[in-house]
Amino acid sequence: MRAGGAGAARRSTRGAWRRGLLAVVAAGAVLSGSAAAWAQSDGDGGADVDAADEMMEGGSLGGGERPWAKGVSAEDQAEARKLFDRGNDLLRESLFVQAVEYYRGALDYWDHPGIHFNLSLALLNLNEPIAVYRSLNKAIEYGAEPLEGDEQKLERAKSYLELVSGQIGTIELSCTQQGARVTLDGKPVLACPGEHRELVLVGAHQVVASKGGYLDQTHDIVLASKQTERIDLMLYSVDDLTISKRRWATWIPWSVVGAGVAVAAVGGVLHNQSKGGFETYDQDFDAVCMNGGCRDEEVPDLKSELDGAERTQTIAVATYALGGAVLVGGLVMAYINQPQVFRRDNEAQITWTPTVAPGSAGISAKVRF
Repeated sequence: MRAGGAGAARRSTRGAWRRGLLAVVAAGAVLSGSAAAWAQSDGDGGADVDAADEMMEGGSLGGGERPWAKGVSAEDQAEARKLFDRGNDLLRESLFVQAVEYYRGALDYWDHPGIHFNLSLALLNLNEPIAVYRSLNKAIEYGAEPLEGDEQKLERAKSYLELVSGQIGTIELSCTQQGARVTLDGKPVLACPGEHRELVLVGAHQVVASKGGYLDQTHDIVLASKQTERIDLMLYSVDDLTISKRRWATWIPWSVVGAGVAVAAVGGVLHNQSKGGFETYDQDFDAVCMNGGCRDEEVPDLKSELDGAERTQTIAVATYALGGAVLVGGLVMAYINQPQVFRRDNEAQITWTPTVAPGSAGISAKVRF
């Protein structure tokens, strides 16, 4: 029950601006029993949906030139009036989509506030608040004069505009990096460098900036009524947003490796010395004990030579082991000492996402603010 009520509440919120505007229109009984005004010809009565046979002419109103008619030829005015009249017929018949097409066609010939007013009424029924907002702003641009000089109609237009504007906010984007591209809610809106300003409905929106070799930058926005949100976009590479650290200075592990090599080299020298000692012992033994052999106590010098060679060999083996251990330890330190990447302290959140494609795999990253 509560879920259904919440859904109804959301629907009510989304349609509130439209129902409120319809109420104001009905109260004003402006055009076709509910709608807008068309500008008057010099000295003529106002033209509306029910009086669309009145022809509009350029020229002056109250002796002055009308700026909305400046530079518009009589032929263009006549063509605009034909399309406007047809749009009014369609509006009476509640064929709003077709009416919008004819009103916009009329605006191609004559950018008249009255056409914008009627266009806003057709758009209202199509639930397009942003388009309604733009049309109403154009409708009131020159005050009451193009709306038959009727201040009440102008005030009604302003009332409609106030209702619609409560459902709209503004997003302003700027970036300076050549080659970057920006999307708003998935729609491309800006090729950098440059700026972009867009009216959007209140609520959640997402801005994404991207450029080859840089991390995508994502901004999630929740826009309130009449709020303007400005975002200055700046893309960063991985190096810009991360720092690398090592456990020790780079030279320390390799110094240990070098020490291990040096100790092992000493072992090699000792090994060579022990080899020489054994060779000397063998030569002396052959010379002294060739005929029948001899006992150790008979040749103490030979025994001393053998003991010295064996002792040197033992030390060489121990030195080899020590040097090898130090060498391996240094290599392990060098492995552990590889740079570790850390995110710099800032408001950005980096999201790493594995990517898999036929024949390739990798990691993509996005920066979210």
